[in-house]
Amino acid sequence: MRLPPLHARVTRDLTAAINEGVYPVGSLLPTENELAIRLGVSRQTVRRAIDALKQKGLLYSQRGVGTRVENDRVLRRFSYSTQSVNDLFNLAAGTRLQLVSRTSFLAEGSFARTLGVPLGSRWLHLGCVRYALDDDRPFCWTDVYIDARFQDVIPAQSNIVGPLFTLIEARTGQAISQIQQQVRAVVLNKATADRIEADTGSLALEVARRYVFGTEVCEVSINTLPADRFTYSVDISIQ
Repeated sequence: MRLPPLHARVTRDLTAAINEGVYPVGSLLPTENELAIRLGVSRQTVRRAIDALKQKGLLYSQRGVGTRVENDRVLRRFSYSTQSVNDLFNLAAGTRLQLVSRTSFLAEGSFARTLGVPLGSRWLHLGCVRYALDDDRPFCWTDVYIDARFQDVIPAQSNIVGPLFTLIEARTGQAISQIQQQVRAVVLNKATADRIEADTGSLALEVARRYVFGTEVCEVSINTLPADRFTYSVDISIQ
C-alpha cells in the first residue's frame, strides 16, 4: 500500500493537535527543529506542513516571534469569478447582508468624488456584514450607498438576501446600463476588522462597484474582503 507523503501526515497530525487544544489558539508552536524531533521527520517536512496550515488560516508566522496558532478550524475561502451581471446576481443571491447601520447623508467634498456622485446629492448608507447563506462566519464588510430617491425599495429587515440593484431596476423601470468596478489592496482598520472577525492591520481586497442606470449612478457598493478568505478571479477570452 502506498503511504501518503510525510508532509501530508505531519499536516494532519498538527491539525489534529490544534483541533484538540494541544496547541490552543494564541499559543506558539514549538520550533521547527523541536517538531521535527518529536515527529521523527526532517525540518523541511515540518516547514512544508506549517506552510500548508498557514494557507488554511490555522497558523501565522512572524519573524523573531515564531509560529502562532490563529484558528482551531480551517477558514473557508470564497472564490468568485464575475464576468456578467448574472454573476453578480448569483453572488448576491448566495449571501445575506446583516444590517449594522442605516443613515442618510449629503455627498460632499472628496467623498462625493470618491463615490463618483454629484455634489450635494442625498444618499442612504447601509453598513453591513456579509455572510454566505450556509456559514456563520462573516467574509466581508459591505458599505452600500443608494440614491435617496430610491431608498424606499430597501427592505426594513435587518437581514437582506439578494442583490439590491434589481430592486432599483424594478422601481425605476430602467435596467442597469453599466457597472464600473475598481479593485485595490487595503489594510484593515480596527473597526472593520472587529466587525468581520479579522486582525487589525491585516491585508484585504476592496472591491468598489458603481451601478449606472441610464446615465446616473444610483448605487455604489464597497466590499472589504480579508485576504485570507477571498479570491477574486477574472477570465479573459482571446478571440
